[in-house]
Amino acid sequence: MIQIESIEEYQENNRIEAKKALGGLPLSIWETYSAFANTLGGVILLGVEEYRDKSFHTVDLPDPQRLVDEFTKILNNKERVSANILADSDIHIETIHGDRIIVIEVPRARRYDKPVFVGDSMYSGTYRRNGEGDYHCTREEIEAMLRDAAVHSADTKVLDTLDISVFDTSTVDRYLDVFHHVRTIDTGNIHTYLQSCVNDHPTMAGLLMFGKYDRIKEVIPSYSLVLQDEELEMNLFDFLYYARNRLCEILDTETGSVIEMVITESLANCVINADYHGTVSIDIHIDEDKITMRNPGTFRIPVSKARRGGLADPRNVFIMRMFSLVNIGKNTGSGVPAIYHAWHGEGFDEPQITQSFQPEQTILTLPLTEHNSDAWTTASPEEIASLIISYLTEHHTARRTEIAKYLNLGERQTRKYLNQLVKAQIIITHNKQYSLKA
Repeated sequence: MIQIESIEEYQENNRIEAKKALGGLPLSIWETYSAFANTLGGVILLGVEEYRDKSFHTVDLPDPQRLVDEFTKILNNKERVSANILADSDIHIETIHGDRIIVIEVPRARRYDKPVFVGDSMYSGTYRRNGEGDYHCTREEIEAMLRDAAVHSADTKVLDTLDISVFDTSTVDRYLDVFHHVRTIDTGNIHTYLQSCVNDHPTMAGLLMFGKYDRIKEVIPSYSLVLQDEELEMNLFDFLYYARNRLCEILDTETGSVIEMVITESLANCVINADYHGTVSIDIHIDEDKITMRNPGTFRIPVSKARRGGLADPRNVFIMRMFSLVNIGKNTGSGVPAIYHAWHGEGFDEPQITQSFQPEQTILTLPLTEHNSDAWTTASPEEIASLIISYLTEHHTARRTEIAKYLNLGERQTRKYLNQLVKAQIIITHNKQYSLKA
């Protein structure tokens, strides 16, 4: 995680904690262990002193093995620490500039192990990391961890005090229209098939996906959907389609384009991974230079692993399945890398995912700034213009997505060249179709 031989180049932050430890094992080490485990992981350095200028300097521990043995003994004492999440290789003694120090690499705890706490009470002994310090978790933060630790996702819960009258039938009809467009199977009772209802009682997923807004708010008072600073009174299915269409309209992108696909998959990722009992809203916003999508709750796996693909731990598995059956959010385990790859391939700067605590939230940023245009193509603008004219001569009319595919360019780059030809009055556009000017 850090280059030990260059330790003087580091300073304390939300992932590194230095403790001099010449007087023995510091009591505060357990707060830091809990904090790192419950946040994003981190490194504890024993035998390292932080000077006033924030720089690190090693001190020689007189008996580092004794400290390691003491630390390991306490770590395995359930009365002192709730869980040992370290492997033997996570604790090691290093010699730097002749000084012996101890390096303890604390991973981010699996959701099943959270909250990792010290002492006999999770409510008084659970910590998280914020900046350079550890802080006591609030009851709300601890209960969010407990929800995530459950074997079954929260959206599988059957709401046995409600019946199917909570569903908005017009939303269900819209879902069925899309479903039958992409699926030819006979489902029988659609709610039974989707698990949106069990014995005439809605599941949490069914309520969120198809429910009437006021009934959703009765069950989940914190439920909130915001688009461009406007709070929308919608269920999730209607919200995703409405937000997708609004964003595509603002960006002037076409149906079936790569940009539309990325926006749709990003919105799906947002609602599938949201903690609807969290304290922030789902908030979608488009500015001149970026689109931001915020959802309550952090990733349940490290972002680095989500970016590599092949591993998924969605917070709402029923909602994920309902969307996947209409070909939305269908790339389980590969959705995040697909978003990164496709967006960058359209000529935009790379997307970014950030997580924060107090309150827990995840923000996906899709930049609208363009990366180096020289990387788009080796062809000159004159050659690209000639290719567009040739294509329209042969096909008479074409949509932007068709021309982009022919040129092997992103939609945004293609639009740039098409706009130049329209401005030069060489081609014209009507109803999103391009043709040569007569």
